Amino acid sequence: MRARAMWIAVVVVLVGRSVAAYASPSLSSLYGSERASLGSFFGNFKLGQTVEPTLPTDTFGVELETNNARVDGVVISISDTASAPPCRQLRTQLEKAWGTPADHWGGVIWQARSRDRAATFEMTSAPGCRLHFYRLVPPNQWLNTSKQSSVPIWAIGTSIADLKAALTTVRPAERDPAFYPPSIDWEDVSINGDHAKLTAYYKHGKVIGIECELDYDLDLQAWKRLNALFGTPGPAVVQTDNQQWRWRRAPGIVLDNWVGDLPTPAPGQPLGTQDMHPTEPNSNHTRIVFGVKPPYP
Repeated sequence: MRARAMWIAVVVVLVGRSVAAYASPSLSSLYGSERASLGSFFGNFKLGQTVEPTLPTDTFGVELETNNARVDGVVISISDTASAPPCRQLRTQLEKAWGTPADHWGGVIWQARSRDRAATFEMTSAPGCRLHFYRLVPPNQWLNTSKQSSVPIWAIGTSIADLKAALTTVRPAERDPAFYPPSIDWEDVSINGDHAKLTAYYKHGKVIGIECELDYDLDLQAWKRLNALFGTPGPAVVQTDNQQWRWRRAPGIVLDNWVGDLPTPAPGQPLGTQDMHPTEPNSNHTRIVFGVKPPYP
């Protein structure tokens, strides 16, 4: 599995002291009994809050990953030495508490049963290790027709002021009208915890379209959610380096999947072609437009 894109701001909170601090009770305080949950070291803090945790000042090296006012991730860095190597011990304790993990790029991963968070453990070249907790968005929360939807399709047809008021936590910004049609954009989390960029287009003060860009759609989770909510789209329209699917229903939904340039053929071999009748997109860069996306100025 690919490593998560580190797109959100990182705020250094604490710097760890000597490795002697990493005794077994202290390691156990980092994680909770539920899979991928934070431990007692973080008090009552939970990912997704807008108030940073109050932590002990002399124990671990901790970084917070923030999306403006919201805390979306916690990174704990631990150092190993020959006399005090806590990382192997921590890995053993995590497996005992959370069960066998899945493979992850550079390490292993546990996902909460609620699908709203995950934790990865990986060794670093320090030498040491890194324990990373981060938010996920369950598919039915990522996209639905209510105001709790991460992709706010509910806003189409309503005032742009109402949408801005609903997005105060992630602080949307107006885009430069010299380069873009009237619109605001902001960043959020996708189903698998990766980076998502969202844009709302408006005209005469009313929202006319919502666009969601995903760096990757691992396991085609966004595609599966679209099909679950809106049914099967029409056949794909295959172009030079991308494919498009369209759901023919109000407010109009188009998924554009970048395929990329065709590989250079071996000498004497003909240039290959795309699959002209794909049944699903690939996991590369994906753009989904709900409603209307105006042309650029």
